[in-house]
Amino acid sequence: MLSRFLVMLLASLAHGRECGHGVCGGDWQDSFDRAGWSNCNQGCAMTGMYRSGGTSLFNLEEAKCCNVNNPYETCQEKDIGITFDSEGWAECQVDHYMVGLRRNDCEELLCIEGLSCCKGGGSLINCEIRDEWSQFDSEGSNFTIEQSDTSGEASSDFSLAYKASSTFAYSVYSVSPTGAGRRRLATTLVFAGQCGGTTCCNDWCACGEDIDVTQAHRGGTLLDGLKNIRTKKRRREEPAEDADGQQHQCREGHVFCASCDTNLRAPRRCPECRMALGPLSQAIRNRSHEERIAALPAACSHCGVATTRGELAAHEQGCPQRPRACAAAEAGCAWSGLLADKAAHEATCPFAVCQRMMAPLRAQVAAQCAENERLQAQMAPLQTEVQNRQPAAEAGAIEAIVAAMRAHPQVVEVQKMGCWALRNVCAGMDAAGLARKQRAAAAGAIQAVVAALQAHPQEAEVQAEGCRVLRNVCCGTDAAGRARSQRAAAAGAIEAVVAAMQAHSHAAGLQEHGCAALRNVCCGSDAAGLARKQRAAAAGAIQAVVAALQAHPQVAGVQEDGCGALANVCSGMDAAGLARKQRAAAGGAIEAVVAALQAHPQVEDVQKLGCWALRNVCSGTDAAARARRRRAVTARAPEAATAALQAHPENAAVQGQGQRLRDLLV
Repeated sequence: MLSRFLVMLLASLAHGRECGHGVCGGDWQDSFDRAGWSNCNQGCAMTGMYRSGGTSLFNLEEAKCCNVNNPYETCQEKDIGITFDSEGWAECQVDHYMVGLRRNDCEELLCIEGLSCCKGGGSLINCEIRDEWSQFDSEGSNFTIEQSDTSGEASSDFSLAYKASSTFAYSVYSVSPTGAGRRRLATTLVFAGQCGGTTCCNDWCACGEDIDVTQAHRGGTLLDGLKNIRTKKRRREEPAEDADGQQHQCREGHVFCASCDTNLRAPRRCPECRMALGPLSQAIRNRSHEERIAALPAACSHCGVATTRGELAAHEQGCPQRPRACAAAEAGCAWSGLLADKAAHEATCPFAVCQRMMAPLRAQVAAQCAENERLQAQMAPLQTEVQNRQPAAEAGAIEAIVAAMRAHPQVVEVQKMGCWALRNVCAGMDAAGLARKQRAAAAGAIQAVVAALQAHPQEAEVQAEGCRVLRNVCCGTDAAGRARSQRAAAAGAIEAVVAAMQAHSHAAGLQEHGCAALRNVCCGSDAAGLARKQRAAAAGAIQAVVAALQAHPQVAGVQEDGCGALANVCSGMDAAGLARKQRAAAGGAIEAVVAALQAHPQVEDVQKLGCWALRNVCSGTDAAARARRRRAVTARAPEAATAALQAHPENAAVQGQGQRLRDLLV
């Protein structure tokens, strides 16, 4: 065998100990399948172990726990996480029983991390162990300690006999298969004290199954896992049962309860044979086991009537003795009682009275929900084909959508679908498209969208669609476009978009449309345009855009619109403009834009807007501007500009912005 895991058994003095799950616990089938402690009950200690047929740590199924009679004086947890990672002993202190094991999440032998050690009984000295546990290499090996007679001869395959003088010598023996005699199997222990209250002197005496595990040994490689932990074979006469009786099985016929199947972690394998299992939705049911479970006798926990497990749930649901909650329990009433008393209680219960008074209001809410569904159905045709945009606008769709959003400001679906419809209807940069944008602004679409953003800050879809509407409606550099941008800023659009980007930093689509909305709203070099740029900077727009660039470096749309937003917000050579440039540089904008240029060399708009953004951030004649340019050089901005020029020789906009940036920095 390549690896060993030996368990050392110690004996206490009293006899007639009680062992088993009912008294001392030891059923570790569930607890030892996951990280944590598995212990015997209070006052009990380990005397043996049971393993199933696999080689993983969860195949250690049970500990044999026996009552040691003497109460524990103290207990402590012994950390063996390091010492048990290599060959050698991991043991409790002298005079301590081992009562439990702690494991971590993995399934190898080294995953046993701790011993639970309790002090009690007499003093244990001179412990010795000899490894002859070849019988523990497969399920069904017999590893328990049986009581021997006073002559020291074994009464079963394994026996315990004591030889006494001034101290007691404890030895474990095994009868050989041929009956030719006995041989020493495991250990000799010397225990100071008396055996069952009687000094045995020079004769053998038996003290029963008063044994305790205090040491554990492992060695060799980890390949064999727990092959060398072997205990008495357990025969299951009844199938394991799930709470609802549902049983699953692998293709080899090994049965396990459905709740255990649900808790299996990937890769899902049979707990018995480790065969790969399919998806839980395709689990194989074992109908015969389920029928056996359903036929088992059961009794109602409320009235005691005899029934079967299969019919128990239906009976208990309608049992007249089953405790009932007040009809207003969800409103806060904590009353529970029998069905016969329920009506009298609810007649005076303040929660139930309020609930009855609110019934008409609930009916009204239901009617409003139905109306919302009707409105959504009306908006659905507006969300289809591009060719329907102009007919929809001419039919009054924009005004109808805005009216619906104003009438139902707290209904998330109305706000989301309203924004979706508006951004579709208002798309397009031809004359008709610009006219639809202007019509939407005149109908109050900008204010309705900003109100939706403010009312539903945690609804990512509302925020994303709202940013897309602002991006579309505020697009345009003519006088009407600048007026729409000013109207959006006055309505609080800048602050609402920044808040959306900060609240949903993981949503790449929202970040892209948010950057584009800021880029369009902050467009313009007149006094109103400069004021919008300053308002955006004060709202944290620069930091939000830089964060979007850093969070989504591989999303070209985010990089393109983020560079465009920085280019617009950081334009201007007055004192406020220079301060915005400095804020952008301090926030990491230079490095983020250079990274965008490097990550998307073939995307023309990223190259154009990136060079433009760097040029605006690095412009200026004061010392701070020179420092920004040095920072750009350190970030390899000149090389990025040269690469843009070389990659897009036919694009006049890239050539113009790239050359100006290189001239500024070199």
